[in-house]
Amino acid sequence: MQPGHDLGNVSRTCKAMGYSRQQFYEIRRNFQTYGAEGLIDRLPGAWKPHPNRVSEEIEKAVLDHALEHPCHGPLRVAQELILLGIEVSSGGVRRKQVTGITLSETRPEEADVDTLTNTRPAVA
Repeated sequence: MQPGHDLGNVSRTCKAMGYSRQQFYEIRRNFQTYGAEGLIDRLPGAWKPHPNRVSEEIEKAVLDHALEHPCHGPLRVAQELILLGIEVSSGGVRRKQVTGITLSETRPEEADVDTLTNTRPAVA
């Protein structure tokens, strides 16, 4: 933080280092307040788990069902789990399906195309 004093002018120092004066004063304030730790970039984000996060039992049930029935969408999975006594919304299922498993894990490697496309029974 001494180059500004060495050159005698904060504006000139900032211009030489490629910072705006506002950035210089923010950096200086962080350094004076927190020391060297204040110079580390802090990423914004949650400090704790999200309050709407589902329990691990529900998470496991959603992922197990998604692996067993990869063609079921979030609404169908939620309805199937409700029949088993597990309360979860379709939005919670979707979030868990998107973040919990990769696409390659959800797709059967040697799936019959007719089975995947014809999920409804044929109407006579």
